[in-house]
Amino acid sequence: MNPKHTPPLPGGEYVHQGEPVTPPLPPGVKTVRFSAVGDGGPGPLLPRVTKSKKRKPVLPTLDEIAQLPRLARVAFANRCALRVQPLVQLDAGAEDVVGDAAVAILRAATDPRDLAHFRRDFERLMRLVKENGWTDGTPVSLEVFGPMWPKTRVPKWAKETNKPQG
Repeated sequence: MNPKHTPPLPGGEYVHQGEPVTPPLPPGVKTVRFSAVGDGGPGPLLPRVTKSKKRKPVLPTLDEIAQLPRLARVAFANRCALRVQPLVQLDAGAEDVVGDAAVAILRAATDPRDLAHFRRDFERLMRLVKENGWTDGTPVSLEVFGPMWPKTRVPKWAKETNKPQG
């Protein structure tokens, strides 16, 4: 079957109307491409198709810490103890020093970034364990953690001026 070409009806020509052609841009100009959002309907947006990435808790859990080799757990405990030492020194007469220090940190850490340093230490240690194949017998120096606090972000409760008085 051979389709016949039909000429336009009298009084006009066929004109294709499409999207206008974008003129070329000069070099160095950045363009932004927008993505369609929703299904195009007048109602609310459709629910998210992909699951959002689950956030890890700010402080490592006991199950996470248990995954570290024995001496790496000891190094992590020492690092955490050094981080809370200024609080422990401020309240040296307490019976439950570690518990009091933990409560004091949670009260003093009005900025979540203060607690994020514990997670950062744990993540760094876990990465080194995997990369280097550390075992329970591998000695771990505290130097693997780097500086205790970033120079520009030392929490108020960890500053040198927070020394016990007396």
